[in-house]
Amino acid sequence: MPLHIIDTAGLRDTEDAVEKIGIERTWAAVEKADVALLLVDAAHGLGAHEAPILQRLPRWRGLTIHNKIDVTGRRRRAW
Repeated sequence: MPLHIIDTAGLRDTEDAVEKIGIERTWAAVEKADVALLLVDAAHGLGAHEAPILQRLPRWRGLTIHNKIDVTGRRRRAW
């Protein structure tokens, strides 16, 4: 099965014109995707910043990935 992974710009509020173009391209890719990975800073987790992102999607079809777990002082979960 072919698998296409696309690394996109982060989704955030910005006034920078070039960054806005990248964010528009990110939304276009997300809306076409079968599955999306939401990368979240492990020190903050899911919060107010991610809520509008999750609300904009017609239905959440993805996985939440927590990065920077090594700087939180928390232990990793063994799978």
